[in-house]
Amino acid sequence: YGTAVRASKEFLALLGRDTAFRLQTIANGTNLFRLEVPSADARQFRARLAADGIAVGAPNATGRFVVAINETFTRRPVADLAGAFARAARA
Repeated sequence: YGTAVRASKEFLALLGRDTAFRLQTIANGTNLFRLEVPSADARQFRARLAADGIAVGAPNATGRFVVAINETFTRRPVADLAGAFARAARA
């Protein structure tokens, strides 16, 4: 799990530099963060990620995702994962 936490911190740093995303960590040491993609339709964003082999839960009514940090963050290089999110946000 420690490797996943390190990877997720790097991932959040990369996405945090990208103006396509708004990130919000959830307090008290939880493994969740909120993700908004204001420039993209949330359902289409999710579908584009799925087409790239990345599963995220359904967005809420305002288009915000809650993403869990877990071992899946170690399945792909962090830069590739962040790149997939960036492509999905701009497609």
